[in-house]
Amino acid sequence: MPTGTTISRKRLEEAARSHATSKEAAKSLGIHRHSFSRLCRKKGVRTPLRRKQLRHALSKWRDKI
Repeated sequence: MPTGTTISRKRLEEAARSHATSKEAAKSLGIHRHSFSRLCRKKGVRTPLRRKQLRHALSKWRDKI
């Protein structure tokens, strides 16, 4: 992807949902994984890792009920 090209929040969300890791999601967008993570933080998108962590936390919480 050329320098200065912006990636929309929608494209970030789609990549984050459709891939298991940030590395795969970033590769699909043609950017480095650190850039992907930084953009997700900036635009308020949950990375694949964060979604996995939240699922795990919720499953532990449900087990306590």
